[in-house]
Amino acid sequence: MVMLFLAASWWAVRPAILHIAEPALQQAADNNINGTLTWQSLKLTSSLDFQLMQAELKDSGGGDVFKAPQITARWSLWALIQALLSGQNPAAAITSVEVRSPSLYFIQKSSSEWNIYSILKKNTEKEPITFRGTVTVSGGDASVQTHAGYTYQFSNLDGQFKWSRDDSIKTSLTGQFFDAPFQIEGTYRSEANFYGTVDADRLQADNLEEFISQLREDRNFEISGGEIRHLRAQIWNQSGSMSYHVTGKAENMEGRYESYKAEDTSAYFNVYSGYAEISQLKTSINGQPVTGDFSFSWSGVPSVNGTFVLHEIRLEQLIPQAETAGRISGKIQVSGPAADPQITGSLTMADGSVGQVPVQSAAADFLWKSGLLTVSRADMETADGSASGYGRWNSNDGTWEADISAHHILLDALPLPAAASGSVSGHMRAAGSAGTAGVTLSRAQGTIEGSGLSAEGLSAGYLRARIDGNNQNGWHTSFYADHALLRGIPVDTLSGEAEGSGDMWTVPYLNGTVGSGAFSLRGSYRAGILDGEAQAGQIPLESFSEISGLPMKGIISFKVSVQGTAEHPVIQGRADGTDGFIGTMPFDTVSVNFRSDGNTLYLEPLLWKKGQGFHRISGSIGLSGGHELRLTADTETMRIEDLAAMAGADLPLTGWISNSMTVSGTLTAPKVSGELHAWDGSAGGQLFQNAAARYRLDGRKLIIDNSLVYFHEGTVHVSGTASEESLDLDADLVDMNIGRILSKSPVEGTATMRGHVSGSLSNPSFNGRFVSRAITYNQSRFRELSGEIHYADGNAYIENASFLQGNGEFKWNGGIRIADQSLNGTLTFEHWNIPSALRFFSVPLQQITGEMSGTMDISGTVGNPDLALQVRIEKGGPGPVPYPH
Repeated sequence: MVMLFLAASWWAVRPAILHIAEPALQQAADNNINGTLTWQSLKLTSSLDFQLMQAELKDSGGGDVFKAPQITARWSLWALIQALLSGQNPAAAITSVEVRSPSLYFIQKSSSEWNIYSILKKNTEKEPITFRGTVTVSGGDASVQTHAGYTYQFSNLDGQFKWSRDDSIKTSLTGQFFDAPFQIEGTYRSEANFYGTVDADRLQADNLEEFISQLREDRNFEISGGEIRHLRAQIWNQSGSMSYHVTGKAENMEGRYESYKAEDTSAYFNVYSGYAEISQLKTSINGQPVTGDFSFSWSGVPSVNGTFVLHEIRLEQLIPQAETAGRISGKIQVSGPAADPQITGSLTMADGSVGQVPVQSAAADFLWKSGLLTVSRADMETADGSASGYGRWNSNDGTWEADISAHHILLDALPLPAAASGSVSGHMRAAGSAGTAGVTLSRAQGTIEGSGLSAEGLSAGYLRARIDGNNQNGWHTSFYADHALLRGIPVDTLSGEAEGSGDMWTVPYLNGTVGSGAFSLRGSYRAGILDGEAQAGQIPLESFSEISGLPMKGIISFKVSVQGTAEHPVIQGRADGTDGFIGTMPFDTVSVNFRSDGNTLYLEPLLWKKGQGFHRISGSIGLSGGHELRLTADTETMRIEDLAAMAGADLPLTGWISNSMTVSGTLTAPKVSGELHAWDGSAGGQLFQNAAARYRLDGRKLIIDNSLVYFHEGTVHVSGTASEESLDLDADLVDMNIGRILSKSPVEGTATMRGHVSGSLSNPSFNGRFVSRAITYNQSRFRELSGEIHYADGNAYIENASFLQGNGEFKWNGGIRIADQSLNGTLTFEHWNIPSALRFFSVPLQQITGEMSGTMDISGTVGNPDLALQVRIEKGGPGPVPYPH
């Protein structure tokens, strides 16, 4: 009966319990959750345990937070009675909760806030729920998704959460992070008092890529491969102070950042709150091995401390952008505040290069602190030489100091401002500054020796120089060089000194030797004011051939003084040369006195002698503006062809000449006028005896006012203009010897021609008329000759010509080539005496009398003409008697 009564009571009470519990649970969810909690059904087991089926928790935005197919809550009547008697919430009657196969979703929003952060409402007015029991989780999984798009999966979650009477929650949980097992143990009393430990034997590093990137605040850091072994993470909070401790070992990790790639990386790590240690680091960066140990503290003032060891790494692969290559070994130590660490090191290099300089071996000890780089020792060996020294550079203000010794360092590959070659040795202490504007020198002291040097048009077989001074007290330098070449001028020896600073400099001496000659210079420059003098004796002129671009030979001596300013120097001096030539102009002696007031150069005078002849030039040349000219030049007994060559003109002229001219205008627009006298020469291959003319030069055009030339026993009067390109002359040729003009021909006599010359000097032409009293050809005499004459391209044409012989009258139209004396023309005649005609053509017949009229076509040459006759015989007859020679 009792059993029946209990069973009847159970079946009677059960619906009432469910009818009360389900609305109460829904009300509690609504009161405490920012979201919605739903379930498919609420069941009450035979042991009066509650089962929530297909429960789902969503946040206020409707996103999934929690899902579980079954949640079982166990309670006891005794616990319920105690809760009611003590005034606690009836939920305290629950003794344990079992959650099977739950799924948790942790989603980070774009604001970096997680979806579970505000899932529970904060309500201080409601009565707190006191729970003393155990929550058991089995077969659970969790998904963590960051706003950057990374998703982390946790599976096989099993464990318990125990609420103890000392108000602590003890946790023991196992599971898998991706495929890696882990275990969590912990105790939670409050937000200010908790402790937890996470252990994992092996984690894939790929799954921690975002965590590592976030530690560096850099999303460009890539990790691939590798794993974390023996990971233990401890976290605790005591009295509101959070602390943590993480240990483990990274193995076979790979990473990439910008141009750096790390491979086969392994290290032990030991991370505390605000402090981290990395020990036994081994990695390969860009294929180069690096080992080391270091620590970093970010508690208070962040600081770093570590040692890195390099062993024969290829620097050009480790740091591709560096202009240095080679095998580097050594140790680098870093310590001090992270914002301004002290970096020290001792490194060696083998088989490398610095810039373009090949380096066999090198070593250096350095210290970097607060922007100051101090190199306490540096040594370098090249294939041909070596260097050593020490120094410092302050990156804050760009100042630097150095003490360098060098032996036989080749300049070819050094990063100099200009290309240079040769080798140098020496010792130098120097200081200055370096920045975007370049490198400046503030003090220096040392000696340099070099051999086979060459740079920017300067070279020396040997050079020794010393420099000593600074910007405050001034500078002093001295040097000696031999077998030098200064802008194309060879110098056998050169030595000098200079001292001063800023715009105040003095050159006590600058001496040199060239061949059998020598020169010396001294002077000063003070705030733009020049004061100096130079002199030279017996200097070979050929030394100046390259710089002038002209072939030269001879000996020159000079003395010159300079005062005034660089813009308007006042110069005075004298130069003398002997036995040589300049360009194509030879000389026995040449001398000049010159001076300048800064605006004008005065020649007083320049005298150029060759044999019995000379040039004398005096006057002035302006040194500014259009360079005004005021010169007079006299030439006596010089060769015309030498003068033409000096002027760069290829003229068909030879002979002797004397000339007097004046030059005015400017260098760009000179005005020249003068008078000349020439004799015993030729023009265009034709000889002349004497010539005189007044002329003016307008640019390259010669204007002839009144010239008289004695030519081929006659005279030539010419006026007009002439240049290399064109001729425009009126010419009168009086009593010219035709036999001289037509050389090697049986022509004798004189002629007068008047006309116009055009064309060019190399190919002149003539158009005019000619007359002659008498001309003899082959012992035949012709008189009263006249006609038109045209000459061009080496051909002379005679048109409308007429002449007389005896009773005969003749007319001619035709031409003659001067070069080969070839003929082509027609002769018309009337009443030509037949015996005279036979003599004219050298026909060996006589005792033929009479006259003839007709035409004759003539070709061949003057000396051997070909004839074609059409004649009419008048008043005569033949006779067969041979004509005597």
